[in-house]
Amino acid sequence: MRSGSNKSAPSAKSDETEIRPDGWMRFERAVDAAVKSGPMHKTTVRPKDRPASKGRVHKGKTHD
Repeated sequence: MRSGSNKSAPSAKSDETEIRPDGWMRFERAVDAAVKSGPMHKTTVRPKDRPASKGRVHKGKTHD
C-alpha cells in the first residue's frame, strides 16, 4: 500500500458530493439512448474463401 495523498480523493472537510445542475437530465438522456440502441450482438467474422490446395509444392526441385 502506498502512502501519500491521492489527488482525486475528496477532501475530508466535505461529506457532500457535488452534483451538476443538469445531472439528472443528462442521466435520463443517457438511459434513453441506451434503451433505444438495444442489445448489440457480436457478429462472427467469416474467413475469406481460399482457393483449393495444390498439395505440397517443392520449390526448385524437378522430377526426371
